[in-house]
Amino acid sequence: MAALKELLPEAKNATSTYYDHANDPWFKQRFSSASEEEKSMAIKAKPVPPYLKRNGFIPRRVEDFGDGGAFPEIHIAQYPLDMGRAKGAKPGSTILPVTVDAHGNLAYDAIVKQNENAKKIVYSQHKDLIPKILRNEEDGGDEGEEEEEMQKEIEETMLET
Repeated sequence: MAALKELLPEAKNATSTYYDHANDPWFKQRFSSASEEEKSMAIKAKPVPPYLKRNGFIPRRVEDFGDGGAFPEIHIAQYPLDMGRAKGAKPGSTILPVTVDAHGNLAYDAIVKQNENAKKIVYSQHKDLIPKILRNEEDGGDEGEEEEEMQKEIEETMLET
């Protein structure tokens, strides 16, 4: 190792890993002794209900979160310390209505078809996974019976009139 040190040239600059952060202007500006006005402007935390007694508690303002994060057991959009909230977002309800398809099944398309996905085709049901060829074969057997029933009804109404 000594041989390698003798081969290398001397260092041009000496570096120190110690940096005194106490004299840094960035830290002085942010962590200086705050005046009474600044202390009163600090966020005053509202008492959060205990864990099993949070029924009806909906955190909406910064004060509702205290100094902590979101509450995972409360299933609404939460923005602790306004993190993630859009700057120009309008406060309003984003509740979606429950929609039902022709067969009475719940349609979850409204959840996916928001914002930039509004104009896209959404495949959210199991029948959407079945290829069209197979779907047409399954439906094809019923079409003949339906056509016969329609013809019978047409003939019956023709006879009645």
